[in-house]
Amino acid sequence: MKVEQVVELKKKDGSGTYFIVKDDKEEEYLCFDSKIKSMSGTEIVDFSTKELNDGRKILNLKKAASGGGGYSRFSASNKAREETMIVAYAKDIAVSFINNKMITSPSEAQECIKLFYNYIKGLINESNKE
Repeated sequence: MKVEQVVELKKKDGSGTYFIVKDDKEEEYLCFDSKIKSMSGTEIVDFSTKELNDGRKILNLKKAASGGGGYSRFSASNKAREETMIVAYAKDIAVSFINNKMITSPSEAQECIKLFYNYIKGLINESNKE
């Protein structure tokens, strides 16, 4: 499909934008992917279309393959993601203890986070050895 024209429109509720795309066969499509703005005058091959019950057509650009959990957005290494996850879980445990009045001071919270950080890290290291 060759994209001939792209018109950007604002949603009525002001929550964002969408695009009216006209192809070389004078067909019109709705598109919600902002990448389409830069594709006017070009041939696109990775797309799909869907016709709605009311006759409108939706143009979907294919997304690049990405890993699970949305990590493709970040340039952090696997090690950094692992460390972040461990700290987050340890913090969640400490917050639970605080909410249940098992921890009453900031120093106890810090010790709890360190303890569970080391415990979780040890579990991960053990599972990586197997």
